[in-house]
Amino acid sequence: AVVLETRVNPGWQPIKTEQTGSHISSYDGKSIDWIEKQKAIAYATGNSVDSLVFWKVKNGGRPEKSIGIVESKETSEKYRVYIEWVNGEGWQPVKVDVLNTLDFAY
Repeated sequence: AVVLETRVNPGWQPIKTEQTGSHISSYDGKSIDWIEKQKAIAYATGNSVDSLVFWKVKNGGRPEKSIGIVESKETSEKYRVYIEWVNGEGWQPVKVDVLNTLDFAY
């Protein structure tokens, strides 16, 4: 199985956003939205952004949903993190899959 376990934490909060106005989801590797996606994904895994390898961050089916595939540089733990945009508040983790492998289509 690809997924070892799934974690959901009702205590996860949206990370504070610096974005104002209409939210535009971005995957350009440098925008505030991109940086905030990385922060929310790292927060969900309990790691810092710098301690993760971001293998992929992609659209989760709608502009206000994203999925990140990341790996801890220290422990090699692998995660698939689902985040959702909360208007006026920022990206919020909703689910984390702890992965057994990165050998799947993501």
